[in-house]
Amino acid sequence: MVIQIETRALLFSVPLAPILVFELLSSIVRVYYNKKYTVSTVYKVRLLFKFLASLQILLICLKLDNIAQFEWREVFWVYWISVAITIGFTFALVLMSLNKCCSYMFAEMEKIEGISMKRVIIY
Repeated sequence: MVIQIETRALLFSVPLAPILVFELLSSIVRVYYNKKYTVSTVYKVRLLFKFLASLQILLICLKLDNIAQFEWREVFWVYWISVAITIGFTFALVLMSLNKCCSYMFAEMEKIEGISMKRVIIY
């Protein structure tokens, strides 16, 4: 005779959910009620990634506790969104850096050769 005792004494999502919600709400309140300072784009991006990380932790905890009947690929969709955002930011930074380098090189060529690149491109 085998007796199985199924207990849900150790749930991951029960202690983590209020902590994650409080952390996100405190960040949002800090942004919108602090009128003295302007909120930089870096802080907004950081807040977005904090939200995505909290949501990812919550989804993993719900999956490990068998509360949500997701498959693992559905649990990690938040991770793939954050990877796509990071790749987009990296691509934008590379393009901006290349633009600045090309502008600097054309300006230096104009100083050295005394010829305007606008005339070279037109002819």
